[in-house]
Amino acid sequence: NVKVEEFESQESKSPLNDLNKEFDDKSLSIYSKYFSEVMKKNKQTKLFGIDIINNAKDTLMPESIGKNYVLGSGDMINVKIWSEVYTDNQNTSQVIPLEINKQGTIFIPNVGSFSVTGKSIATLQNEIITDGKKKLKYFNAEINLEKIREISIFVLGEVNKPGQILTTPYTNILNLLNKAQGITDKASLRKIKIIRGNQEINIDLYAYLLGNKNVDDLKLKDGDTLVVPVVKDLVVIEGAVNREGIYEFNNEPDYKSLITIA
Repeated sequence: NVKVEEFESQESKSPLNDLNKEFDDKSLSIYSKYFSEVMKKNKQTKLFGIDIINNAKDTLMPESIGKNYVLGSGDMINVKIWSEVYTDNQNTSQVIPLEINKQGTIFIPNVGSFSVTGKSIATLQNEIITDGKKKLKYFNAEINLEKIREISIFVLGEVNKPGQILTTPYTNILNLLNKAQGITDKASLRKIKIIRGNQEINIDLYAYLLGNKNVDDLKLKDGDTLVVPVVKDLVVIEGAVNREGIYEFNNEPDYKSLITIA
């Protein structure tokens, strides 16, 4: 048997209240007693996902950045050049350290200026090699990322330390919430919003916490605002399920869908 019980917030009335209609007076009395016992037992139980988020570790920059990394203002790169203009021997190279400026460009002496923002390391490297070979007799180049840029994200709502957070493009949403010193026990995990300019992106973290989506695919961008609202509808699921606990209800069509989550 699996019993599903509801925590109803004062802010909203959950569709789960329809469950009460299935009981006669006697059954309601039994239900109320059972619900009271569930409440006592789960008094110290945390909402599913809180511990996962609050224990998430920061994503460190990998030692070797892939060539698909998308460059932007503030990134530091090393451009290794093989050319007789730079060295006496074409088998030796010279490394030129460059920072991508606020306009998103770099300048390489004897080769020219390049627009960088939004291009991968591989794309920029190919452009530099193509232009260099047009202007110099012998030319080759290789780009490596020396230092990754910082991005600014605002985190608002049910987090322990709201405000501006400086991080890197490698930070995913779980890392960011951890940097905000975690979420409160009133936080909604299924109605999080990312505000990006005039765009509003709705995030249901359960899809990521349950392994249905890869959280590293959910990247934030410079200037994003992450809003964690107050949770409205909660249910307790216990019995013959793999993971008993308190869950957030988010317009599931039936009880089977709720039980599947657990």
